[in-house]
Amino acid sequence: DFTLDLHGQQRRLKADVLVTRQGEGLVQVATLEPVLLKLLDFDLEEKLKPLKEMANIPSITPEVPVFAVLNFREVPPEQF
Repeated sequence: DFTLDLHGQQRRLKADVLVTRQGEGLVQVATLEPVLLKLLDFDLEEKLKPLKEMANIPSITPEVPVFAVLNFREVPPEQF
């Protein structure tokens, strides 16, 4: 579980992840499946109208599947 803060709206989401050691002091965390972000959950549905008009299309899906790959490296305490 994690909390996503997007445009001032916070939502608890779930994601299965794979954590891999990439080398000395290097770790990668990747989602195994996409996390489905719903614009309605973040009060962003009103942002679709100008996008539809700009792109001259009849509709835009209000849900977006998002994959994440995060790379972390260890930072020695003296560098804080």
